[in-house]
Amino acid sequence: MDVPKVETGKRAEPRFPGKLMIMAPGDRTWDHEATASKPGAEQAAKPAGTRRFGAMAAVIALATVAGAIGGALATAGLGHLTSPAAASAKDTAAKETAAKDALDASIARIDGEIAALKSSIDQTARNGTVQFSKASERIEKVEKAQAEPIARLNKLSETVDKLRAPQTTVAAATPARE
Repeated sequence: MDVPKVETGKRAEPRFPGKLMIMAPGDRTWDHEATASKPGAEQAAKPAGTRRFGAMAAVIALATVAGAIGGALATAGLGHLTSPAAASAKDTAAKETAAKDALDASIARIDGEIAALKSSIDQTARNGTVQFSKASERIEKVEKAQAEPIARLNKLSETVDKLRAPQTTVAAATPARE
């Protein structure tokens, strides 16, 4: 296989229309009358400016025409997409109805769940009240059960004190006889 050779031309250096003079920042005066442009050169440049203006006007006109044609074709092409939109209005209404029905079903389900939660809370509150009253009764029974032995111990200690009191008086009186 032979690879074709591509010939490259020589690179053309850019051409400048005239002389270029670089001036120092401090020196802003033009002293070279020989290189200054002549009034005749300004008059010759005016027809080139009118040609540029005409060319610019022609480009703007062509762009306007191309834009109009492109817009018309785009509108015609997109027209197929808008005609089903009218037919899809019924579909949209049906979708909205289905969405509304789904929303109503969801709301009904949530209402049912809320009612179930309310009844559950009420049942829990009743059970809590019953358990609290049972616990209170048990605590009262325990307090009574603790109070009875304490009362018996108090009676026994009083009885023991009564029995000891005559012995101390008898013992105190006995040494006095001697």
